[in-house]
Amino acid sequence: MVEPANNQEAFKRLYEKYSTRVLAYCVRRIGPDLAHDALAETFLVAWRRFDDLPGGEDNLPYLYGVASKVLSNSRRSSLRRSRLASRLQSLGVDHTADASTYVIQSDQNRRVLAAIAQLGKKDQEILMLYTWEEVSREKIAEMMGMTKPAVDQRIHRCYKRLARTFGNADVEPTSLPRVAKKGGEA
Repeated sequence: MVEPANNQEAFKRLYEKYSTRVLAYCVRRIGPDLAHDALAETFLVAWRRFDDLPGGEDNLPYLYGVASKVLSNSRRSSLRRSRLASRLQSLGVDHTADASTYVIQSDQNRRVLAAIAQLGKKDQEILMLYTWEEVSREKIAEMMGMTKPAVDQRIHRCYKRLARTFGNADVEPTSLPRVAKKGGEA
């Protein structure tokens, strides 16, 4: 089926406007090796469901939601592969990790990521959407099926936990390492 040219142009503009941000969203969650595949799959879903796109500034949160589902599927696949590798190892088959899976990070990045990993999955997602994807608290509430005050409270608690991790319970979010403090609209 050939789509009308106006849909193709609109999709091209959508991709040009948001692909870099959706790619960054994916990279932060699954690493650079798999992120491009997740990006491609996210925009494939967007193309197939083009008429369902909300339009305007709501397109980015919609694409993050699609990417989240794509990444969940990827994690389940990875878990299945991991189980298979374990089973193969128990049968005496050697499985060597691919060198491309190792990522070099600064000590500060490792500390921030380790601290974030201590948060609950929902808090991790909210914090990452807010700090890294710069999604407003209102949009996060809408995406997560929560109220804005609930999102505000979770972000506040996350900052407090991270501040304790970095050694100062009274620290303001603005003094956290750069990777963990950049935020969207208040």
